[in-house]
Amino acid sequence: MRTIYYDIWRRGGVARTYELLRDGHTSRQLTGAVRAGLIVRARQGHYVCPELNELELQAVRVGGRLTGLAGARRHGIWTPAHAPLELTVSRDARALRSPIDSAVRLKQLRRPRVRVHWTDRATPGTRSLVGPLGCVLEVVRTQPANIAFAVVESAIALGMISLSDWRRAARSLPTATRLKLRGVNKLSGSGGESLAKVEFICAGIRFTQQVQVSAGVRVDFLLGDRLVVEIDGAEFHTTREAFEEDRRRDALLRALGYRVLRFSYRQVRERWGDVIRAVNAAIASGDHLA
Repeated sequence: MRTIYYDIWRRGGVARTYELLRDGHTSRQLTGAVRAGLIVRARQGHYVCPELNELELQAVRVGGRLTGLAGARRHGIWTPAHAPLELTVSRDARALRSPIDSAVRLKQLRRPRVRVHWTDRATPGTRSLVGPLGCVLEVVRTQPANIAFAVVESAIALGMISLSDWRRAARSLPTATRLKLRGVNKLSGSGGESLAKVEFICAGIRFTQQVQVSAGVRVDFLLGDRLVVEIDGAEFHTTREAFEEDRRRDALLRALGYRVLRFSYRQVRERWGDVIRAVNAAIASGDHLA
């Protein structure tokens, strides 16, 4: 007979009690496996493999599946730091529990720090995690347009969803939402670049993205003929080697006749007003013209 662990694993790491009993395991065997640490009882009627991701375990314990920003991050898609626990449950879900203690009702917590969407309709994914497209669509429905834009572009750039899949899915979105996301493509190399891109679009600044200006040198944005804007993604520019490489690139670009403006992820995320003023000042000075 197959082991209890295997019968949970083959269902994606989450199984219901009745399923395991139907597989031929007994209640006593389930209890013994939990005590031995072979499986974990997430909540009444639900068992999981012990290596299940902690956020997915918490989602199961509450009574749903990970989605939204938390789900997107679990898939490796860019999200802002500190995405909250976010899950989707079916409309008839009952007795939601604390993500930490299944003996405590969610409604009893003073600050649950859990975002629950009553929208789960068996969308693709696992029993603990909604698929990439479903997570992205939840972000689009619930987050500001600039964050949604960056998450969609990250998912496409990583190959989590295809551009054609996104375009098909976007048809069901409200017209206003589709217009805000109309510039989405797979060119952005980081969340910071996507955030800057959507702000440039909103500001009416024309640009070309990911331009090869010289052998081995590709720039994030080219405005006009020679104004280069580079965005330091938080995940790629934190080492001394990356810092030195950025300065080498900047020197080469200046030698080729380009004006270079470089901004950090934090500037783009938290001080966009400073960024756009610098860009507008360079354009007003004609730095973008040959």
